[in-house]
Amino acid sequence: PISNVKLILQVFHFTFAWAIMFSVVADMEREGLDAEGDTLGLVITALVITSIGFALIFILDPLADSHYTNKHVDRGIISLVESLGILIGFSWEKSFDSAVDNISIRMNQGVNGAPAAVTKLAMAIVLASFMIPAWRRFILPI
Repeated sequence: PISNVKLILQVFHFTFAWAIMFSVVADMEREGLDAEGDTLGLVITALVITSIGFALIFILDPLADSHYTNKHVDRGIISLVESLGILIGFSWEKSFDSAVDNISIRMNQGVNGAPAAVTKLAMAIVLASFMIPAWRRFILPI
């Protein structure tokens, strides 16, 4: 069972990630990229967030491993790295969600187009058929 402190910490991680996500989307829109409705804009946003997130993780992880920081600072750094991981995941989830919506809408616009819900279900089944075996083989054992 998860403790109350860990639950509150996870809420803070998600809140931090969403706040950064929406601020980056707002900055991208201010620069002329319609990141909210445009799949390409969301992919560019995800690439920017991923690049910055990886750079920060690359700097922060060795700092947490060094002997210059005490255990409280190390826990704070680890918490920030976890939040950055969630942020990167959120950004890519938004771009993939937009891509799936666009594909299903375009498939529906054809002459004998399938309904959008059927197209989304078919894409989910195909994706799951590739991802679940890889997840079970490489990620689950860790």
